[in-house]
Amino acid sequence: MVAKKTRSSSKDGSKVPSNGIRKANMSKSKLKAQSKSTKSKIHKLNANTSDIDDIRSTLSSITNVREIRALDVKELKSDLKKDVETKEKNKKAEQELASQLELIDSMGLK
Repeated sequence: MVAKKTRSSSKDGSKVPSNGIRKANMSKSKLKAQSKSTKSKIHKLNANTSDIDDIRSTLSSITNVREIRALDVKELKSDLKKDVETKEKNKKAEQELASQLELIDSMGLK
């Protein structure tokens, strides 16, 4: 047996619909304005969620994980060779400059 929904009266004597929701005593213009406001808020929230979803998808699609190559033996050896060559070149350049300075000093003293 199914019980029928009946209207009951509230404390102030007004009838309450069977679904339990009262209609607000608002003018049509106020309801329309409130509806527009609510719609705009919903659109803003939807836009925010779509932005968040875009960011999440972008972050999940990034799979470029930087490889740590600090301990790569081949690169370390080649870097060491380059460093040694650079030091040798710098030493030679310093020696040349020193010899040129001595030559200039010796010319200026005479």
